[in-house]
Amino acid sequence: MGWEFTDHHVRPNVFYWAPKAHKEREEVKTRRDAAQAAYEKAKKATAEGRHAEAEQLLLHSVTAWPDNPRFSHALAHCIFLDRGRPADGRGAKRDTLAEIVEAERQIMLWERKIQLEKEMQEVLDPTVGQDVVAEMKKEIHRMTLRHTELMRLQG
Repeated sequence: MGWEFTDHHVRPNVFYWAPKAHKEREEVKTRRDAAQAAYEKAKKATAEGRHAEAEQLLLHSVTAWPDNPRFSHALAHCIFLDRGRPADGRGAKRDTLAEIVEAERQIMLWERKIQLEKEMQEVLDPTVGQDVVAEMKKEIHRMTLRHTELMRLQG
């Protein structure tokens, strides 16, 4: 969960982001802003006919924000426009770059899946919280002993 109640919570229905979640949220925002800026620069470069530069900028945008289809479509369009130039081995390079982009996207997806699986295992781990349960059982046992002792003294 990305938010938590804190002791200094003063207003109802207002939540504070946990520091880790806030940091992750800021990192994603920064990465997406950088991807958007690179996309804007790539649009200008494409309009001016600098397709190689635009391709590099769009490649950065796609790797920074892989789930945004607009960037992927713009990269494909830029590569398509660039094919009008004489062939000098760039086709293989383009194919390799496209494969690299796809591989990086797959890696990011698998890393996220692994992270979610680890979090799920932590949640489902039956040993988590057992120390608290054991302490509570000891405390209950002490209370029952004290209760029987008080009943004996009273009666």
